[in-house]
Amino acid sequence: MKIEVCLQSFLFYSWMRSVDFRSRRFAFRGAVGEPSASISRVDNVQEPCNDICLKINRSNGLKTMLKRKGFDSGSLSSANGSLLQNARGFLLFISPKSYFFIQCRSEKKGMVKTMLTGLQVAVLGGDARQLEIIRKLTELDAKVYLVGFDQLEQSFAGAVKEKLEELPFHELDALILPVAGLQPTGEIETVFSSAHPQLTKTMLSKTPDHCLLFTGISPPVLTKLAEQAGRTLIRLFDRDDVAIYNSIPTAEGAVMMAIQHTDFTIHGSSVAVLGMGRVGMSVARTFANLGANVKLGARKSEHLARAIEMGLTPFSIDQLPQQAESLDLIINTIPSLVITSQAIAKMKPHVFIIDLASKPGGTDFQFAKKRGIKAILALGLPGIVAPKTAGQILAGVITDLLKDAAITKGE
Repeated sequence: MKIEVCLQSFLFYSWMRSVDFRSRRFAFRGAVGEPSASISRVDNVQEPCNDICLKINRSNGLKTMLKRKGFDSGSLSSANGSLLQNARGFLLFISPKSYFFIQCRSEKKGMVKTMLTGLQVAVLGGDARQLEIIRKLTELDAKVYLVGFDQLEQSFAGAVKEKLEELPFHELDALILPVAGLQPTGEIETVFSSAHPQLTKTMLSKTPDHCLLFTGISPPVLTKLAEQAGRTLIRLFDRDDVAIYNSIPTAEGAVMMAIQHTDFTIHGSSVAVLGMGRVGMSVARTFANLGANVKLGARKSEHLARAIEMGLTPFSIDQLPQQAESLDLIINTIPSLVITSQAIAKMKPHVFIIDLASKPGGTDFQFAKKRGIKAILALGLPGIVAPKTAGQILAGVITDLLKDAAITKGE
């Protein structure tokens, strides 16, 4: 396996060299003014996986750099030509005072594949989505504590089960809470334990100042707790990337519900999607691709224009009562009352309403029930229909943020 390497020094001279890890023989040449070094035998280098590039950067401050990169400075030899390796990469000594750190970089994704070695993270409760987060954290060599997982039979290398009160809070770099945050009482919801651990201000205040709190949404009790402890709270569901990724399983979940709760095919049916946001666009496209006659209700002129561009029939939200008579299925993504009693009064008895908006939704559910119209507030569809994918989405975003935090912390 041939791997190209770029060497760059303070003088910004660079060369391209080839490295053959199969023979475990390679050579580097230093920049102008640097002594050259050649390593003919490297027994302690494990052959990396396919499609790996190496990015080599010149560093200053040996002890500081060693600590940041996770090396044990007490056991290292800085002799000319020494090469050392840990989970983050390789350290090559050109001379006792001249060295390069070689960090693995994923060519496929085009981003540095930084490990989380040295970071300590506590995962507090949750559902099946948390399993993917735990898997990703342990793969990246983070030390993970699991709270509220005592009934989980599956084990993860690098993760240990702990009681909440026994966590080493003063050493934690991050706390990962369930997507719903905390219950009004401060309890942590978990499906893998019968216990009800409760996170308190005292516990949170013991964490380092840089400790991050991850949650999907932040109910008032969690927001207040984070503010009182002075900790950064990251609401994952407020992020555009998470919302767009989640719109895919949400759209598939809406299809599943439409099939389960109706006696007609999606193909050929009249479907209204309300809202042209990140979720609404994916839902409208999905139902249109299944052959539905999709109308899109929105307020902004640019959203109505986008509907036309997508081959959909646009209408103003205010016109929903006039549109209601011809509809078979209504899917709402707007978190305010838009499916009013006036619109429901004109709907056919077989109409099915799927409300994807956050609580309390955008439907007059009481009036719909009174009129015999089936309406469901469908919250958390990604975690219900595709918990593995939904967990992978959250895991990717969380680990990327932790990598950034680790770099900032090291600097």
